[in-house]
Amino acid sequence: MVYLQESENDLNIDKDPISFSEAMNVDNSNKWLDDIKYELKSMAQNCVWDLVKLPEGCKRVDCK
Repeated sequence: MVYLQESENDLNIDKDPISFSEAMNVDNSNKWLDDIKYELKSMAQNCVWDLVKLPEGCKRVDCK
């Protein structure tokens, strides 16, 4: 059996912000910023993406 316990680091998953600006306007924005930095560092270390110049005539794909 697994028991889940809320902690002081709980970011209240039911009310997650859907944009960076929303995350920076909540009471625990410092925790969101720390998590964003951690995720970006992890992606860079794992070579998840490469930053490239957008070819002329192409449209970028947005994401969240």
